[in-house]
Amino acid sequence: MQYLLVSTSSDLNSRVCDTRNGSCIKELLTPEDKVWMRTFSPRGRYFAAGTANGRVLIFSSSTGTLLFEWDLQSGKAPDMDWQSAGDQLAVGLKSGGVAVLDMKKVGFSDHGAP
Repeated sequence: MQYLLVSTSSDLNSRVCDTRNGSCIKELLTPEDKVWMRTFSPRGRYFAAGTANGRVLIFSSSTGTLLFEWDLQSGKAPDMDWQSAGDQLAVGLKSGGVAVLDMKKVGFSDHGAP
């Protein structure tokens, strides 16, 4: 079981920390990528971050490795959430619309046993 916390701060950095000892495991984003929204997948395998410049970044929770980048081309994403099976990520757009990323089509999914 992982004990992870994702923190974003006014210095524009995002960090994955181990909640058992408070140590920083990984710094995820560069300062120009201010995070507006973040969420873990249902089983905790992945972490999605929506940035101020309209990108959704998918990271591995265990390694902090960037796995996929999706350019929304619509400005920041004010909200996002995973489908309960972990196969899709829905992103609310600034325009009021919704975009859906099918995780299976990009080569990974949070479905199945952890």
